[in-house]
Amino acid sequence: MVSGWNQSHNPSLLNSVDFEEFVQSFPGGTFRPRRQTLYNLSAEVSQPLFTWGKVGAALDLAESVAEVTEAQIDTTRLDVAAEAAEAYFELLRALEARQTLEVQRRTRAAALEVVEARFELGDATRLELLRSQASLASLEPEAARSSGAVEVARSRLRRILGLGLEAEIDVAPPLAPLPDPPPLPDLAVLAARRPEVLDLERQQESLGHRIRV
Repeated sequence: MVSGWNQSHNPSLLNSVDFEEFVQSFPGGTFRPRRQTLYNLSAEVSQPLFTWGKVGAALDLAESVAEVTEAQIDTTRLDVAAEAAEAYFELLRALEARQTLEVQRRTRAAALEVVEARFELGDATRLELLRSQASLASLEPEAARSSGAVEVARSRLRRILGLGLEAEIDVAPPLAPLPDPPPLPDLAVLAARRPEVLDLERQQESLGHRIRV
């Protein structure tokens, strides 16, 4: 008993008023009491037996949200495609307008050369020469506006396609003629299936599921 024990498991022993006398009662022994903290760990798991349809409503809501997101992605994709097509035809129209003005400019420049030659021969009056010069000069502002329209349309198409400001871009006319539009009944069916319409329908369904949840 004197040398066979070495610790105590009672944490209240250290707080005893007779602690010093108690230690001296065991001469030659090793008395090293220490604190021991006791923990009580518990875990609780619960599973509802009946949720009044909330689980099913939450699943329906998640499905509706996924459908809304898909419809919104389709809407964005079609919007970008439509905007790119519009920018393409706008650039094509601007290029054709500039080409038409260039043909007119070459024609009037050739006419001016003829009048200048006649004027040198004395076969044309100064008034005819001035009129020919004014006719050619009148195309310069239109040519400048046409070139500006081409650059604006080209920049817009670059932006839509995600290209850099200095990227080279050019367009060519469609190889095949555009198809005729479908009949009106078919257009009505297609309009009802547009992604933005489906998006609104899915949002309405989603609101109904939110109320249920």
